Amino acid sequence: MNKIIVVLVLIAIAGGIVWILGKQAPSTTGLYSDFLPESSMIVVNLPCPEVFLQKFDAEKHRNLIQLLSMESMRTMGFDITNAQDLMDKGVDLKKPCGFAMADVLSMTMVFFVGVKDEAKFRDFVENKVFKDQNLISTKLAGVPCLLEGDEQSPEAIHCYQSGYWFVFGTRNFMFRKDLPQKFSDAIEGSKGRLSQYAPFVECEQQAKGDLFFYMDYPNFMNISMSQAKLAMPPEQHAMIDNMIKLAQEFTGLGVGLEWAKEKLIVRNYMGVQPNSQSLKFYQAAGNCADILQKMKPDPLVSIVNITDMGIVWAMNKQSLNMFLQLVPATQKYKNIEELFAEIQGILQKELNITVDFEKDLVQNLQGSVVLTLNSLPKEMKITGELFTAIKLKDPEKMAKLLQNIATGLKAKYPDWPIQEAKAGMYNAYYLDISKLMPQAELEPMLAVIDNYLIFVSRKAMVPELLEGKGSFLQKTSNPELAKAFQNGAPSAGSIQLAKLVDQSLTLAGVAPAIYSNVTKISNHFPILWWTSTVHPTGIDAKLVLEADDDIVAILLQQMAQGMNPDQEQAPPETPNEESVTPQSPTEK
Repeated sequence: MNKIIVVLVLIAIAGGIVWILGKQAPSTTGLYSDFLPESSMIVVNLPCPEVFLQKFDAEKHRNLIQLLSMESMRTMGFDITNAQDLMDKGVDLKKPCGFAMADVLSMTMVFFVGVKDEAKFRDFVENKVFKDQNLISTKLAGVPCLLEGDEQSPEAIHCYQSGYWFVFGTRNFMFRKDLPQKFSDAIEGSKGRLSQYAPFVECEQQAKGDLFFYMDYPNFMNISMSQAKLAMPPEQHAMIDNMIKLAQEFTGLGVGLEWAKEKLIVRNYMGVQPNSQSLKFYQAAGNCADILQKMKPDPLVSIVNITDMGIVWAMNKQSLNMFLQLVPATQKYKNIEELFAEIQGILQKELNITVDFEKDLVQNLQGSVVLTLNSLPKEMKITGELFTAIKLKDPEKMAKLLQNIATGLKAKYPDWPIQEAKAGMYNAYYLDISKLMPQAELEPMLAVIDNYLIFVSRKAMVPELLEGKGSFLQKTSNPELAKAFQNGAPSAGSIQLAKLVDQSLTLAGVAPAIYSNVTKISNHFPILWWTSTVHPTGIDAKLVLEADDDIVAILLQQMAQGMNPDQEQAPPETPNEESVTPQSPTEK
């Protein structure tokens, strides 16, 4: 089985190199998923190897192509990068190639590759791959098969169906004696075919890419968590059961990975049961456009998550109660209410603050959160600009709570530099940390502004916010991201990756050699951004890593340099905030 797996994987990797040396005619095809049972837990494939590797620049990736050529000659005796040779063996590079997990517990796998000419590929398998090994012809579940090795306990089962060559097997020796029966069960015993299974079809349609991943999420969680439960003490079983229950809210998980030269795009789709609570997390949450339009543009990091806290709290409260039992410090509490009650008692006794955590705090949070980071601390000073806004249901109640907390703290700790300032309709409160730590240029402030609880690392940021001179939305140049912010996507954001890495390394004071090794890679990736959308039957997300050059070429070149340390460049000059302009490796 190992040898045929190597063959199939290398074909999948090298398939599209046909564009360099030749083209195939359009293929006539069925679906590989017509053969696989709907109970298949995981599927991974290249939907079209030829299209994927048409993106390879023959000159930039010459070393990779040569490596594939030499490795295939060494392991199989022929050059897999030779397009005509692949076609002569009957391989169809326009069809999906990959594998599926037919059974989780026994790790039974099904590998598949598209075939244009069955006779040629069968001859290749029998007379080239297994030239000196035993292959037994038989029929299982009415399907003509080749058994690899022993008839009673074969290493693998090979068959041709619907334009694909399938290899059915497991590396777990204990299950090999049952392999023919497992094959028959998968073909005859399954309720249906994967191609007709709605969660899989939906994931395949939504999560398109050069590489596709699918998981039968609720059933996978059910099996894996049930197995984990066997090794856990009885008092933790309820938590596992609740996790399994929550997983049933979903249908399937699909991930599509697309390489678009200077971009790496990840599309994620999570199918959700109709009218489930998980969909309601986001459907009625609204947006945070009112606060976003007042904020500074072009932050280092921007994250906006839109949720309904009431539904999130109701769904996860039971899980929180169970989690308390796993932490030694909280095991004495039966539930979250008991923990809240003790904290509330301490606040009442020590600070004379009367508060109901659940009613006054948790239930007052709408749930949507905005977070931006404009800069990290510089040099030896503790500074930086961090902004967080949490949407509220009742701003006045929160303002009164802040006032009570500030009054209680000032009475208990009169030496603390707690200051009060006016911020719109309500008073705001800040801590003048410089009086405690002279090197700190921070005055963290809590304020209630409009319908938000605001936290900033410097109080000077609040007047700017109140003046409404920000242009965050207007200057978000990415139209897809701007639309997500404006409409209230479940999650959207961006990270100026090169700048963040540069500032983080500078703050950490790393050695010049380490700084050089890291930034010569990170400087090629200026930004990472993501958006998401709610559908009636699921949630999809899109994450994009942007580069200044062909991403694969960048990574391969850095790998090559890592294997040849003598070719490493000298470290750059002392790093500073401006030293983040993306450079190609040859420019340093």
